[in-house]
Amino acid sequence: MNVIKDVTFEGTILNQVKKTIEFIETQVREHTFLGQHAQFVTKRDYPEFVIQEMTVNACCHRAYNI
Repeated sequence: MNVIKDVTFEGTILNQVKKTIEFIETQVREHTFLGQHAQFVTKRDYPEFVIQEMTVNACCHRAYNI
């Protein structure tokens, strides 16, 4: 994965997690296609709960000694 943005989130841990999730959701690729009943369907590469879990795990397991 190539890093293309360097963004810093400040504030309380809860605010950092919330802002991080919001930012990551803007970066996730979406695919729109014509589904059943001739209606467009949009699916993302990663579901919302996966982004939330990934972000919270990264915060919980970060190394403070770095």
